[in-house]
Amino acid sequence: MTVKELNQYRFLIGEIKYLERKINEQKATLSVQGSAPEYPYILQNRTLEGIPASAAGIVTKYCAAKLRAEQELDKLIDYITDIPDSQIRQIFNLRFIDGYKWNTVADIVGGGNTEDSVRMAVIRYTQKN
Repeated sequence: MTVKELNQYRFLIGEIKYLERKINEQKATLSVQGSAPEYPYILQNRTLEGIPASAAGIVTKYCAAKLRAEQELDKLIDYITDIPDSQIRQIFNLRFIDGYKWNTVADIVGGGNTEDSVRMAVIRYTQKN
């Protein structure tokens, strides 16, 4: 597995968060319009479970991204589980599943590791395997 493939899960999580924000923005922009006194307010946008119809495309993208993220996570876990070295496994988990930055990964791993040393350990491992 390449570093680019390893990063796909983190990128998908970022995409999902972005789409969630867009959906919430759509929910927040629902506007009302005055009408007859018996029915004082009419929503201008029809909704499905609180989501405006105008956000349907975003919801579809969101669902697809969630599914891809689950698939990527499964592949990632399978790959990391097969790594024989415990420290390398820990580095991969911290970086590619938990999404920590390299300096945080180095701090958690400890043992005098730097962000460059843990990053290079990943590069070396992926090049060998």
